[in-house]
Amino acid sequence: MESAVGRKPALITLSRKSRYAVGVHVQTHIVSAAIVDFSGEVLLQESKNILYKGTPDYWTALSEYVDSLIESLDLEKARIAGIKVAIPAIFFPMAWKAVGIRDDPEGIVGVREIGAYFTYPAQVIPIAEAAGTTRIWYGAVENNTIVIELARFIDGCYIYRESLTGIRRVRTFDIGHISINKDGKRCFCGKNGCLQAYCSTSGLIDRVNGIDTTMEIVSKSRGILHWNEFIRQMEAGNQEYRALFDEYIDALAYFINNIRIAFGADIVICGDITHIIEKYKPELVRRIQALSPSWKQPEDVDAYLHTSSFAGYQASVGAALSVFDDLIEKI
Repeated sequence: MESAVGRKPALITLSRKSRYAVGVHVQTHIVSAAIVDFSGEVLLQESKNILYKGTPDYWTALSEYVDSLIESLDLEKARIAGIKVAIPAIFFPMAWKAVGIRDDPEGIVGVREIGAYFTYPAQVIPIAEAAGTTRIWYGAVENNTIVIELARFIDGCYIYRESLTGIRRVRTFDIGHISINKDGKRCFCGKNGCLQAYCSTSGLIDRVNGIDTTMEIVSKSRGILHWNEFIRQMEAGNQEYRALFDEYIDALAYFINNIRIAFGADIVICGDITHIIEKYKPELVRRIQALSPSWKQPEDVDAYLHTSSFAGYQASVGAALSVFDDLIEKI
């Protein structure tokens, strides 16, 4: 640039094609992957049905899947900055032992050993932190924000701005196990009334499938029903399913109302069922209004309640972007 005195300043920016990163979101029956370049542009979003096992064979198969995605974009191997894998904590033996739901299985790969199964440098990241990273990278955090990942397991984080530096930080917390009813449904963690028991897809669907929220089978009278089929039948007029869905929306509205009052933060919903929440958002807003009459218009709630444009890929995209966060810190 031109300068009247002294050394002429030079503008520096990131070279978008100089590095690429991969994010993988591991769930019970599916893996969601994303590849982004150094500018944050998402080059690929893809999901594949892979049953989680946590064994060496599982991680080897997942690594091969990631390699195939990289090859499909014809990316230079030397430009792959790394991989981050977002995994629910409950998938690991230490978490299983903590909640007492089963004995430690044999052959499960530990958190620190997962990276050894991948072709490229790989690390594990909490799902909530990954989801929050996505929100920060795309400049969508003007206010303090709570991100809620709604899926089979509920995760969440709090994004806040440091008062002195203005830097945005992500603090994860076990949002799924905040109790919304002390005498409510039993959660697999051992407590009553957790958000997980009411607003996770498993909390609702397991009841339909004859499994209670402590993961004990209580009925074998029905076949296994999946979430999308549940929604289809509910919208087709199944009154039993509609009553369960109403309970789901009521519990979510109750929780959002309380978390908004506690933190005064914007709230972003992401995860596999984002499209369903988006579709029924007017209904959700009405129920939040009923809990807080001070929010007299739907616009009062719409101003702080949002859904993610990345939906079920929020965590995988954020995991990839987190690779760049680590790289930038080293520059």
